[in-house]
Amino acid sequence: SWKEYKLISVTPYNHDTSIFAFGLDAGQSLNLPVCGCLLMANMPEEDEPEEVRPYTPISDNSMLGKFELLIKRYPAWGDPSFANNYKPPGKMSNFIHNLGLGATVRFKHIAVNVKKQYPFTGVRTITMLAVGVGIAPMLQALHALLTGPNDSTRIVFLYGNRSVEDILMRKKLDSWAAEYKDRFKMVYVVGSG
Repeated sequence: SWKEYKLISVTPYNHDTSIFAFGLDAGQSLNLPVCGCLLMANMPEEDEPEEVRPYTPISDNSMLGKFELLIKRYPAWGDPSFANNYKPPGKMSNFIHNLGLGATVRFKHIAVNVKKQYPFTGVRTITMLAVGVGIAPMLQALHALLTGPNDSTRIVFLYGNRSVEDILMRKKLDSWAAEYKDRFKMVYVVGSG
């Protein structure tokens, strides 16, 4: 069932992406399965349709009292006169970016939102591939793989972005690459086709 959580902080990350923290009870963990996502729904006005999108928290279950989502704002682009060359603004990304602190948002987790569950039994090497905000589920997996007890999985992560400024969570990724250099290799790919 849907649960409502208040927006308690917004931390701009770069020109179009921010980290949104939602409050939980003091000492409470989100307790979400690794690589599990949450469905987020807007709070529609009378004539607005309900919008629902999946988001994977970038915080792990050790975070207490809140959880964090990394969300990019998608503006409209292209010419509306040409259907094949136009994308309307992202409804949920703009909804969340326009919220004020203390606003309430609805969330729920459903079992089918969990992909292959950690621990990844019998897996000795993993190659990850992501672009942009697609990094969120990778962060969830990396939290478990790199900080989990007795895990020796080797990981190569290929992460693409349009520019160096668009690389999300770089400090965290670089710190993990330095700390776990014997089994975690980070490869950044920058540019657009």
